[in-house]
Amino acid sequence: MKGAIKKSNSCLKIFLAILLFIYLSGCDLNLLGGTRFSVDGQVYGLVGVEESLPGQEGSYVRIWLSRVLGPTQESDVEIISQVNGIVIVNHKDASIGVSEVGYDGSVSILFETNGHPGPWTLLWPEHKPVLITS
Repeated sequence: MKGAIKKSNSCLKIFLAILLFIYLSGCDLNLLGGTRFSVDGQVYGLVGVEESLPGQEGSYVRIWLSRVLGPTQESDVEIISQVNGIVIVNHKDASIGVSEVGYDGSVSILFETNGHPGPWTLLWPEHKPVLITS
């Protein structure tokens, strides 16, 4: 019995050491975010959504993505920019394409909704639709 406890303690220590290494290396495991998109072998997790002035002129929806394994880099902007067909749609069948892809520690994708009301659903080619605003 004592041997089994020692073995489980050492396995726990190894597991914690691996998690600490991943944390210190800047990796974002996105363990809590279940919405993921794959592009050219990279997997990105949805980490944030912002909707401004819903239904008014000048309104927009912005989403943020981070790599699931490894640090998100400025080069990820180019990778995600190459994906054709990323749009958001509402219940009135308004379809809004990507206005801008940027980098601010994560990859941000801007959709200019300009007065169209939500809620908005993100359509990403070859992935299931995701409701991003309510």
